[in-house]
Amino acid sequence: METLDKIKTRLAKLIKLQESAISLNSTEEADAVAIKIKNLLDQYNLTMSDAEFEEERKTLTREAAEASYISRIGGKWEAVLISVLCKYNFCQSVSTKQFGSVRVTFTVLGLKENVDTVLWLFRYLSDNFVKMGKHRYEVQKAGDDAFGVKTIQQDTFLRSYLLGCVIGLNAKLQREQQQLESEVGTSIILRNNEAVKEFMHQEFGENLKSGRKISVKVDSAHFLGVRDGNNVTIRKGLTGENSSKNNLLS
Repeated sequence: METLDKIKTRLAKLIKLQESAISLNSTEEADAVAIKIKNLLDQYNLTMSDAEFEEERKTLTREAAEASYISRIGGKWEAVLISVLCKYNFCQSVSTKQFGSVRVTFTVLGLKENVDTVLWLFRYLSDNFVKMGKHRYEVQKAGDDAFGVKTIQQDTFLRSYLLGCVIGLNAKLQREQQQLESEVGTSIILRNNEAVKEFMHQEFGENLKSGRKISVKVDSAHFLGVRDGNNVTIRKGLTGENSSKNNLLS
């Protein structure tokens, strides 16, 4: 007896065969395949989306990116950023750190197009959040100097500001995700997320561990970051292979 996975695979092949027949204007062959597809769907109580998603599941991949600012600024904000981007672009992430080293590597898992989007956004937002943070610091320092107030160190300011940026970004993406779900429903999103989680466990198995909770210091730098993250705009089409891809950022 065939397993459900094998049935879905056979169904996906029939769908591709039907699409090929249609593209060649072979109406009789397309109709014959359509009957086979319908019979298979009815026999095993499946839907077309089951087959289409099974085909997508086979294209799941993993790619790695290194944290760029941990050794220079510190903090956990890059780990939270990659996690947030994965959450709203249908991926999962795993962070690894070599013993005795400050270098952290993030592995992103999901459909290739989604993985590419996450990695591009991670590099783009990391660099731009840091640039905005340094500008915010200089503005605050100038104001403090004018009133004779001692300003905190730049790295301390940035760690609080950057984590605030990620929290603000998460709020923005959450609103847009809710809008997306109202338009397309949640079933496709849930099926995709389950497939990626299954793939992640296959790739890493027992080496997976839950991340630690991160404490948040609420100060003026944090509030500035939350505001900037909540209002961030991605200017598509500037640089990078994936800069024109559709994603949940405006």
